[in-house]
Amino acid sequence: MMTRSLARFQSHALLAFLATFALLHADAQAQKDTLSVGDRAPFPQLGTDVKLISGPQVTSFKQGQTYVIEFWATWCPPCRKSIPHINRLYKTYKSQGLHVWGISDETPDIVSPFVARKGAGMSYSVISDTSGGFDKAYMKAAGMKGIPAAFVVGPSGRVVFIGHPMEPGFARAIKNCTSGKYDPVLEAQAKPIVANLDKAMKARDWRMAHRQIDRLMEMDSWVFSDDIFTKYKIYLNEQEDPKAANDYMILQITETYSGKPDVLQDVVYNLITDPELAKADPQLKDQALAALGQSLGEDNPQYLSILALKSHKEGDLAQAINFQYEAYMAASGDQRDEMRAILDAWKAEQSRRKGSSRGGRPRR
Repeated sequence: MMTRSLARFQSHALLAFLATFALLHADAQAQKDTLSVGDRAPFPQLGTDVKLISGPQVTSFKQGQTYVIEFWATWCPPCRKSIPHINRLYKTYKSQGLHVWGISDETPDIVSPFVARKGAGMSYSVISDTSGGFDKAYMKAAGMKGIPAAFVVGPSGRVVFIGHPMEPGFARAIKNCTSGKYDPVLEAQAKPIVANLDKAMKARDWRMAHRQIDRLMEMDSWVFSDDIFTKYKIYLNEQEDPKAANDYMILQITETYSGKPDVLQDVVYNLITDPELAKADPQLKDQALAALGQSLGEDNPQYLSILALKSHKEGDLAQAINFQYEAYMAASGDQRDEMRAILDAWKAEQSRRKGSSRGGRPRR
């Protein structure tokens, strides 16, 4: 935890940098009143009421790096629901140049305790901006009214996504940008198909939705891999056809993405954590895990950590700790620190459970 003097120093350093950067880099684009996908991302001229609450220091947009600027608030239930998703994406792609800035217009005394309680569950940069600088440069300029709202700035410094962080396009934009596979031409070609898919979903026209997803898969099955979950959920929850859902996902696991560990990891993670997939065949999770282990290797720290998460979700905390310890020992660099943070959190949970089982009096 940061001391007050260190926090004050970081806050002053952040403000000094932001002021200098804004003066040096303000141009006609930064002064625009509107912001759309394809525009150069502005770095706002900020007031003095800007404080870094936690996470890595905020620096200027760097060529070749990917940035998420996400607007949220502690009082907002959809924001709280999206935090684990954003945090997982950050941990997955930060080694490939992803930076996440969570911007709240609430005061530090409100934001800080919330972030402290989240701990490793909110490991990206969190900023309290009561000056409204970020809000004016992004939310107001883009005409965005509600939160959570996310903006993805690609390696070229241009905005490549504006929308809700739980939309499939958000994760896709991050994945494509960090892998160097973002293709604006492909995205432009897919735009009308995505629009038709949105219309079909709102109209509950599942046959039309399936057709649009298939068209996206034909364009590029890797780029649009997030949409397989949409199709799976339609089969499972909307059409109530578990056999069709299972057959479809097995095909994705064993054929379409058998050599794509990043997609397989998404499949397993979603099957473990997504409440909308509660009706999924339990064997499907095991098949996806087997495919992931074959693709990554069963001594890979990411695979071991997924096994740990599965055990934790199933209520076997001891097994979860064992797998997570193996993941920690197999990892290196920043990944090792992440694995250790999860391990420590679960060990603390285990200690609390043991204390409770002994009938200890709760501390005030």
